[in-house]
Amino acid sequence: MRKLSKAQIRLLDKTFDKNPSISGVYDLPIEIYEQLERMGDHETIWQNINRYLSDRFFAEGVTKECIQ
Repeated sequence: MRKLSKAQIRLLDKTFDKNPSISGVYDLPIEIYEQLERMGDHETIWQNINRYLSDRFFAEGVTKECIQ
């Protein structure tokens, strides 16, 4: 099973830190998603990104209702 590289995780962290309302893949700018794919595409990249962002979102104790 493939996983996200350290570089991909750094990019996701940087993106999340700028916008903590990102809770999953659908909230990512397409440019960021495409950059993540170029860094290392694999069959479960979408799921891995989504899980990582969801974990970060809920670990921060943030909900979309609190942000709006």
